Amino acid sequence: MSIFAAIYAFVAIVTLTVTGGIFMLMLRDPHGGLEKLKHRAEDLPHVMTGRYLTFFTLTVMTVLYGDFLVMLGLQLAFIVASLADTFIYARRGHPYGSHLMAAFASAVAACLCAYALTIS
Repeated sequence: MSIFAAIYAFVAIVTLTVTGGIFMLMLRDPHGGLEKLKHRAEDLPHVMTGRYLTFFTLTVMTVLYGDFLVMLGLQLAFIVASLADTFIYARRGHPYGSHLMAAFASAVAACLCAYALTIS
């Protein structure tokens, strides 16, 4: 294994462990998770700004990389985020159409990427 492969594996394992752990923490107890992560509910509108800046940054990097498999992965992540928001709002009886449409748009993009991968 080259040093680069070892570095990649290390970074991947740490990142998967941390993000997976945060997901499990928040899944079990969202309010307690926010507290443990030192997030404040009243700051969530600002946090969302950072979330969308993150999505934009990932999109820019994906476009610059120019690989359909990476773009497919990004679109799948967008589907997950959009559907999560859809379910949250729908369960509470709030309008969720824009989130569902975002999931649909990402699904169309994902299908186009998957198609391109199958014919290339």
